[in-house]
Amino acid sequence: MHNYYVGFDRDGTLELPGLPVPEQLRRQLHRFQDAGARLFIASGKSYDVLRPICAEIGLRPWMYACENGGHIVFPATGNEYVREADADLKRFVAAVDTLDLPPFQEEAKRSIWSKKFGAESLHAKAIIDDFVTQRGLNLDVFAYPDGDGGLDVVPRGIDKVNLLRFLPPDAVIHYFGDGDNDLGIMRAAHVQPHTVANAKPVVKACVAARGGHVSALRAGYGVAEGLALLAGERLDTAA
Repeated sequence: MHNYYVGFDRDGTLELPGLPVPEQLRRQLHRFQDAGARLFIASGKSYDVLRPICAEIGLRPWMYACENGGHIVFPATGNEYVREADADLKRFVAAVDTLDLPPFQEEAKRSIWSKKFGAESLHAKAIIDDFVTQRGLNLDVFAYPDGDGGLDVVPRGIDKVNLLRFLPPDAVIHYFGDGDNDLGIMRAAHVQPHTVANAKPVVKACVAARGGHVSALRAGYGVAEGLALLAGERLDTAA
């Protein structure tokens, strides 16, 4: 499995906030890591948030693609890459105090703007979407109402798909995700996507169209099931 890469979104894919991580998932992650597969995580969360989460579930990422790909970290070498400041994002940040947004909690990021709006994340997204459209800003707005109520404002050049430039051109790549911000990498020609029961319909449609596994199980359990199927395929091929 030296050229075998498996990536995961966090919120809504590996886990759902407030619910325990399934033991089946821990076992499958250990199985793939011990077999030499390179596992990576691709999330809107910051590196500081992702590190303890990965440690808690026993995931030792070869690469962290944080902030939707705006901050890439390779823990084994200490190398990291941060997207340079974006002019449209600066314009948004300069004007955000003029918007009538719901109350939020701070969430520090280096390459994107993020806050936690809780149950009001979709309301906040609607307000910000209108502002971005009116100003003609090249920004995407992602809300995570089924996760921790977070919201990201992301420059259009930042996308999880950009992490693929760090992988070998002949790599075997599988990716598990559930949301709109996973579609870029899921649609990449040489990536096999997979998803879970709680994924957005557009994600399920993408995975089904590309021949990936659409689990009937929710986050965590569905990923464990998908990994078990991949392990079975590998064993069958080796036999």
